[in-house]
Amino acid sequence: MIENFKYVKELQDKGAIANFEKYKNIKFPADFVELATANNGGRPNKNIIDTSKNKERIFKTLLSFNKNDKETIYTALEALNDSKNNDLIPFASTPSGDFFCFDNEMRIVLWLHETDKTEFVADNFSQMLDELYSI
Repeated sequence: MIENFKYVKELQDKGAIANFEKYKNIKFPADFVELATANNGGRPNKNIIDTSKNKERIFKTLLSFNKNDKETIYTALEALNDSKNNDLIPFASTPSGDFFCFDNEMRIVLWLHETDKTEFVADNFSQMLDELYSI
């Protein structure tokens, strides 16, 4: 897993991720919980990934589970509320306002806010991390 994250925000509530899982009635993959707990709201040094349709998409930041931070999983979820993809769970943002999300099978997709469409990224969270690179 990637350990090089910057601008990490300490979790204000150690139960925040579990509380979100209860709120959405989901179970995040263990590798995601481990990384998000250690790097809440952080930005990875390797931050480029290719999707099924485009090269060099930017993984800007993990969404924070602290409700008072600027980019949170809760505000991202609100942005997806009007989406036909309302079964997506956002966990990271791009500089252009799109979100990396878990789908209902915990695969990784990139949700594009302008078109309300998705691009496939990876079969699971660990695979996505392994595919991140720098230019």
